[in-house]
Amino acid sequence: MNINKILVAALASAALLFTACSKDEAEGIEPETPAASLSIDVRDSGYVSAETRTEEQGFATRFVTGDRIGIYAVKDGAVVVENALFKAEAANGKVAWINDKVELPADAKYFAYYPYTDRLEDVNATAATAEEFFSKKIATWNPAVEQQAQVLYTGADLMVATGELNRTVLSFKMAHQMSLMLFKLPANAKDITFEEINPFQTAEGFRLLVKPGASLDLRGSFKAAEPELFSFTATAAGKGEYKTFNIQ
Repeated sequence: MNINKILVAALASAALLFTACSKDEAEGIEPETPAASLSIDVRDSGYVSAETRTEEQGFATRFVTGDRIGIYAVKDGAVVVENALFKAEAANGKVAWINDKVELPADAKYFAYYPYTDRLEDVNATAATAEEFFSKKIATWNPAVEQQAQVLYTGADLMVATGELNRTVLSFKMAHQMSLMLFKLPANAKDITFEEINPFQTAEGFRLLVKPGASLDLRGSFKAAEPELFSFTATAAGKGEYKTFNIQ
């Protein structure tokens, strides 16, 4: 008798569960995505020419294994995830952003910045955009004049982004907060020197990241058909923009 009662109760519970699940499916209700299943996609929006207003893909950063970003999550006006380090790792020919110790909540606002620092920032938790959220960080960011190596150049290239969640993918399209100066010299120039700055040499020329609108008094020299000296004042464009300076 007791066994029959237990069996009937179990069957009734199973029927209720099946009915509830069927009702959710019929109404199109999807279970909430667990925070741990979110994948992160990070891209660079590139620099825009101050002269032509066109985007230069050659100046966009391609994130690679070892790159690091910091992510914040905000709920109800309060920071619930603070400066979480996510590191780029190789995964099936792509880059995956990994932090095994942090779960990002699925119903929050997200803000990210690059390059990562372990210093906690004074952020604006009520901000709607990344520029507002990281406003103090952006205002106090001062690129060093030593940018001759890749790691030094990218370390000066402050970028921020507001996260966009599409089902299981959290995307950040990074926007540059500094201005890029590009110095071009004659094709036959050699023994090139810059006084007081060390820009990063690329196929396009010499790059230097500075605060938007900054002015620099530049001097230097190079050898072409004969030794040449140069001296001029370079004024940077706005944030996220690049400006070309031809040195003859």
